Amino acid sequence: MRRVIPISSIPPDLDDNLREEKKGNPQDEGEWIKHTPLASRKTLCINPFVRSLSSATAINERCLEIQRPNVAAEHKCPYLPTKDNELKTSQFQDHLLARVNDIEGLPPLGTKMAICPYYASRTAMRASATEVVTLPYPLLLQQSAREALNLSAKNSVIVIDEAHNLVDAIVNIHSVTVSLSQLRTALAQITTYARRFKSRLKGRNREYIAQLIRLVGCMVSFLDAAGQDDRPDAELTVQDILGGGKGKGGVDMINPHKLGMYLRESKLARKVDGYIEHTATQANGDDGGGKKADGGMPVLFHVQSFLLPLMDPSDEGRLFYEKVGGDVQMKYLLLDPTSRFKELVEDARAVILAGGTMEPVRTLVVPENDRS
Repeated sequence: MRRVIPISSIPPDLDDNLREEKKGNPQDEGEWIKHTPLASRKTLCINPFVRSLSSATAINERCLEIQRPNVAAEHKCPYLPTKDNELKTSQFQDHLLARVNDIEGLPPLGTKMAICPYYASRTAMRASATEVVTLPYPLLLQQSAREALNLSAKNSVIVIDEAHNLVDAIVNIHSVTVSLSQLRTALAQITTYARRFKSRLKGRNREYIAQLIRLVGCMVSFLDAAGQDDRPDAELTVQDILGGGKGKGGVDMINPHKLGMYLRESKLARKVDGYIEHTATQANGDDGGGKKADGGMPVLFHVQSFLLPLMDPSDEGRLFYEKVGGDVQMKYLLLDPTSRFKELVEDARAVILAGGTMEPVRTLVVPENDRS
């Protein structure tokens, strides 16, 4: 399906684009462009108990938390699209596609119709009638975000506004950090979970959880040793992290790609986090002892996000550690964003880079065989 997908690093610029769409498509001159704007939960959430939280991470996690099957009905979000309110979702889609709406218009529309605009807009985006999808950089430039949205760039025209920020945006999105304290917490949590459910874990689940424990344990050992080093920071290699290729517990034989796929498909991070929070709540009563202090993100997500850099060619980025306060942080900095952007370029029918501070680049505008 061919679409136009404008993205920007500055959300207000998307609204400026929408105003231009409206100028070029006045209501009395025919049918409106079928347009769907997408944004984060922080922007679109209409549940007052969720949107009042301080950070985007906390909002995301609380939203997912109250969707769990074991949550009492009175604590679930009343605006979440379900089979019982499919009609509301359909009506929201009809209203959304009937005219060009800016992002700020979605929460009032969702409130009026008593349906979550965050999820309902995603349903509308997947409708075959949608011609234009506007969204911020991270939702398109990150493969996991595109997969979560079920958004394909195949045969679409991608318009990137503020494109002078594109390289920095790709680098920031794919550069990750994990600390020794987070790794220790993750190791303790996954070990506790594995011991508790060892009789239920069979075959593939047991194998991958054992791999995860070995891998995280190896990373903890490495950063523990790095913390004793006199150097405040140092560059690393994957072999350094995995024990110098000596195969501590078979760590060098672990395939990070397969392990990462398992973690995403099994949603192990949320399962472990839910169990740990449940046991903490039982131990502390109802005093909130099970709530996470970091805004709600399961600590295993930090480990999960660090698996991809372990597979990257060394010329694409750099691994290093640095001491911050009383902790040691391991970081991956993406240096070459080419491969991350290449898949979008190959899928799209066209990619248009736009920005007020840009200028033509000869290698982009002159065909290879026409260069002197």
